[in-house]
Amino acid sequence: MIAEALRVTLVPQAWRTSQRGACVQAGLLHGWRRESRYGLAIPALFAETVLALPRIYVLNPSATHLSYVTGMCTEINQTREAALLADPALPEPLTTRIATNPAAARAYDLWNMGEILFGLLGAGGGSGRNFCNRVGVNSVRSHDTNPQDGFTDSPPFLPTDTFTLSPVIPEEILVPQITLHTVAFWKTFLQGDHRYMRYLTAGYARSHDLEAVVFKID
Repeated sequence: MIAEALRVTLVPQAWRTSQRGACVQAGLLHGWRRESRYGLAIPALFAETVLALPRIYVLNPSATHLSYVTGMCTEINQTREAALLADPALPEPLTTRIATNPAAARAYDLWNMGEILFGLLGAGGGSGRNFCNRVGVNSVRSHDTNPQDGFTDSPPFLPTDTFTLSPVIPEEILVPQITLHTVAFWKTFLQGDHRYMRYLTAGYARSHDLEAVVFKID
């Protein structure tokens, strides 16, 4: 389960170096801390991946387990909108599960995923309702009315809840950071363009106010 909880990028060598298999040249691991037991397990796993050199760990302290399902917010918005366009009289799909309407049911499940999977993930799993703060903003049934500020009203948006105890980095902030570090990693270690290495440093994260802490072991 820990392996499923991690976003890991590896660059393998083109040749086999031992009977145990391909030696890993470099590795990039994205992780989170919060209250999640899987997030808390990541540093030990990082320490054990000794074949990956260098290896880089990008810690996003305010991310959750499900923050790394990077298309979740778009899918929630699209499925909710599709359900309401097909039947404008529907109860709110984000807060009422309508099993007879697949689009509405999907929107509900993703919006409340951390609660639904609490038995499996435990605390800190996160739900769309914790980090998808633009859902329903441009909608046939708007969730941007009180106040009208370009963000999802609260409720149904919940920065914290019983299952996620502290505020979560919004998807629109986290996903560009994931993209930055992943692209920089591939550019550096796959294409050999070391100009991109600066994006994989603790100093770059600090100077650009990224919600990330970067660790590197050579």
